[in-house]
Amino acid sequence: MSRSLTRIRSCGRHLRTGLIAVLAMTLAVAPSASGQESTADFDLQAARSIAMTPSWLSSDHPTTDAIPEITIDVAIANRPEAPETVDLSGTMSLGRLPELALLTGRLPLRLYPNAIQYGAADMAVTSIQVDGREVAPVTDDDPTTIWIPVQSDTSTVSLTFTATVSPRSTASFGIFSAAPDGSSMLLGHWYPMPVPVLDDEWVLYPISEIGDPTLAAFADYEVTIDAPAALTVVATGTRTPSGPSDPLTFVSGPVREVVLSLGEGWVPLSQDVGETQITVWQSAATAAGAPAVLDAAAAALAIYNDAFGAYPYRELDIIPYELHGASGMEFPGLIVLSPSYWTTPLTPFAESVVAHEVAHQWWYGLVANDQYVAAFLDEGISQMVGTQFYFEERYGTERGDAMFDSQAGSLFRTSGGLNAIRSPGLPIEDYATMEEYFISVYAGGGMAFHELEDTIGREAFANGLRSLVTDAAFSLVTEDQFRIAWEDSCGCDLTTFWATWFGSS
Repeated sequence: MSRSLTRIRSCGRHLRTGLIAVLAMTLAVAPSASGQESTADFDLQAARSIAMTPSWLSSDHPTTDAIPEITIDVAIANRPEAPETVDLSGTMSLGRLPELALLTGRLPLRLYPNAIQYGAADMAVTSIQVDGREVAPVTDDDPTTIWIPVQSDTSTVSLTFTATVSPRSTASFGIFSAAPDGSSMLLGHWYPMPVPVLDDEWVLYPISEIGDPTLAAFADYEVTIDAPAALTVVATGTRTPSGPSDPLTFVSGPVREVVLSLGEGWVPLSQDVGETQITVWQSAATAAGAPAVLDAAAAALAIYNDAFGAYPYRELDIIPYELHGASGMEFPGLIVLSPSYWTTPLTPFAESVVAHEVAHQWWYGLVANDQYVAAFLDEGISQMVGTQFYFEERYGTERGDAMFDSQAGSLFRTSGGLNAIRSPGLPIEDYATMEEYFISVYAGGGMAFHELEDTIGREAFANGLRSLVTDAAFSLVTEDQFRIAWEDSCGCDLTTFWATWFGSS
């Protein structure tokens, strides 16, 4: 089913039809005129020194000192009579509110589990305080969005929330679900999530039935978790130093979202790559393949560090979890890989999935795109990088050509080529089915960036991407910024190339 994408734009620009959303904000949020203070007890510099690599913190990257700071305490519990049903209850505080929220008097948060794509899951915000004063949210017919009234001098918004995790199902790839026996769970989009902003507007859409459902803003996080003792907790970020009786707390640098995963009997296997420790969490069923998964992830991280600029976080985790309709899934600092791919040796396809998801740590996690209107950027780049680029750098040109052809080139040709498929550059609302979306965005987008590399050369291709990491990390980047980065790198005009591959035809 086609879904309308709605954003209200300022300055009289075009309005798409559909559900009405409002207003504006920036990802790299400027400090408010009132000079907001940090969330209580949130030590920004200490958190970043734990979660981010020393070389990144000492390098000349764009400042991110004004992005929101979010502190969450959450309790996770299986229902004794139905262990596949999991209840969450939590408190959440937001500091350094976006300047636009202060100017307009409303702060939106997304409650993704209330979307029909999440099956039987749900989420509710049960109380809200603005600088200690109780307020009521503003809601409309969209159960996935609340608007919190704020003042121009507001410094902190605090709230309580509950959520119910659905049993593992086909809903939204299974990214907010639990195993039937409660022995593992994947909690994506488990808290009220901040909304990003671009060009002085909230980037706020009806939740899509095709592609990635979420679009979140960067923030610094401190998350404390009370979970069943039998389950190992793996999360975005780095666990703070603590004793065995201390709360389980994770901190991150700036990330688009925090994901939690829990598993019974998960055992870590780790390897250092540069300043980052990669850990694969092996279950009894996946232990045999864990060394091969770790080897592929370490090779990919090393290749991409050299090509695009060093990964900024101290940790990258990979967990086994059964997804629906996806082989793997990327989250900031955490990759989900379906258990069937944990074999020794890895199949070439499984290795390409690992390489693809590691690439997403840059193209989605670090340099963010609006995947509702330009999904081809993160998916097309990761498809090309995770096949042609990774396999060629690691094994040589012949392997790189063969892997790209098997994962993108062949599907692109058998689907009729550029004149037959839908343009990779369309908003996701314009694709009728997941199959059409995959052919256009993954195969078509991958082929487009394969052709771009052939046109401008590998060095210029990689340098253009590296410049975005240097200049635009932790921000929402438009397709024009990607194109201009490559034009600056190659000293050429890519207007015709861009229109040919990503135009609206």
